[in-house]
Amino acid sequence: MSERKLVTFREVQAICPIEGADMIELACIDGWQCVTKKGEFQVGNIAAYFEVDSLLPIHPNYEFLRKSSYKKMGDGTEGFRLKSIRLKGELSQGLLLPLAFLGLTGNEDENNLAELLGVIKYEPPISAELSGIAKGNFPSFIPKTDQERVQNLTGKLWGTGKTITYFDADGTEVVKEIPAAVNRKYEISEKTDGSSCTLYQKDGVFGVCSRNLDLVEDDTNSFWKIANKYNIKEKLRGINVALQGELAGESIQGNPYKLRGQELYLFDIYDIDLARYLSPQERTDFVANHIPEIKTVPILARDFDLPDTLDELLAFVQGKSALNPTQEREGLVFKEEGVGRVRFSFKGISNKYLLKAKD
Repeated sequence: MSERKLVTFREVQAICPIEGADMIELACIDGWQCVTKKGEFQVGNIAAYFEVDSLLPIHPNYEFLRKSSYKKMGDGTEGFRLKSIRLKGELSQGLLLPLAFLGLTGNEDENNLAELLGVIKYEPPISAELSGIAKGNFPSFIPKTDQERVQNLTGKLWGTGKTITYFDADGTEVVKEIPAAVNRKYEISEKTDGSSCTLYQKDGVFGVCSRNLDLVEDDTNSFWKIANKYNIKEKLRGINVALQGELAGESIQGNPYKLRGQELYLFDIYDIDLARYLSPQERTDFVANHIPEIKTVPILARDFDLPDTLDELLAFVQGKSALNPTQEREGLVFKEEGVGRVRFSFKGISNKYLLKAKD
């Protein structure tokens, strides 16, 4: 899965007035919308878009964000963290700035744009129980668990299909027709707001990982505690596979679901030998046969047809959590049904949840 691009070049597709506002207006770029200064952009302009969860560096260009957005991460890094907010009743997600204001031409390599501007992903402080001691970086033979946000996929989801070519495990060239993503069938699961956890077994080596690190075994570490609770090392013996889930509960991300204790909610299983994720049905069968005690993220639907528009989908992802019906869910994850080396998946985050989030 490609690394998330925190800063990208985007074309302004629409400018909308904001009722009762003389100094600001709404700029629409792909599936996102941002409140901007009135007259700052025209339709067709190319601008720099900073996604939500970006941490902008301490720099004069961004000092206007200090009062609303200053944050310090657990490692001491200071900056300005972008969140979803409402201004004059309108949702604003991220930040849109003119290229000239940033000293950009638009010809820069978009893959290095965040690094060029000193922008990193904001990581909330984590408890000592979660931090652990690193024995190495996250394994290169397992994909990280980030999902792309639906707002960045409007063309792929509601556009036309395409043909892809790849080589199967035996070296045979395969040409596959990929329909427009909106015409595919999806499994829908609840996105659980916690801390990413990966448990793996490869060639007799068992490992426990946080989002970015392979951790030294430690009975006081929450990730290792959950692995030992379910005896995962023994249950995966002889199987080269990675279990990926979200550790949620007390002392994790503010425990937004008001859960007791800590629990792992499995959402994916990766076959290391075949270098692919198990399909939803394969995953269900694997859990039943090998780790029936482990909890999984709530599954809301199978063989689901996507709504016809982005607005309908964003309304659909809002709702109460199956983990605690008194709390709003973070959102939903959509995974293409079926088996294949290429799997399409994405997430829709609830704007209602984002606007309530404290951190």
